[in-house]
Amino acid sequence: DQSRGPAARATLLAALAAARSKGSVVAFDPNYRPRLWKDAAKARAAIDEALGVTDIALPTFPDEQTLYGDTTPEATADRLMVHGVRDMVVKDGEKPALVASDGVRERVPAISVTAIDTKGAGGRFNGGHYAALKSGRHNGHRELRDRYAPSRTTTEGGRAASPRPE
Repeated sequence: DQSRGPAARATLLAALAAARSKGSVVAFDPNYRPRLWKDAAKARAAIDEALGVTDIALPTFPDEQTLYGDTTPEATADRLMVHGVRDMVVKDGEKPALVASDGVRERVPAISVTAIDTKGAGGRFNGGHYAALKSGRHNGHRELRDRYAPSRTTTEGGRAASPRPE
């Protein structure tokens, strides 16, 4: 974000690029928050630079729509692919997420839960998606939807234990 400054961002991106060159996989959730940026153009430039060292992107469509003017989750996916992102989930709240991997795109319906405490829900979703990919499960996004997405939002304060893949 803007408060960290360009020097810290450059150091981080260089470290990510070095790790990636040695086989690490970089996942990135842009999580755009307008109040943290003085200028939307600078936010776009910083996020675009980070996408250049990203393997897995996990953006939220309304954020991308606000910052980039994307008209659909598919437009977001197209834009991310230009940066070389090979795997992504474009989350869209209660609407189906767009999952794109290896050139295949699929809409995955969201499940309905009663949200009590949403702190950490995005991180849990993102971690579960990566774990499913790492395990080699072809339908990892379905497992993620069924097992990880609701667990954090149906308890207060994140006290529920994380579900574990069987």
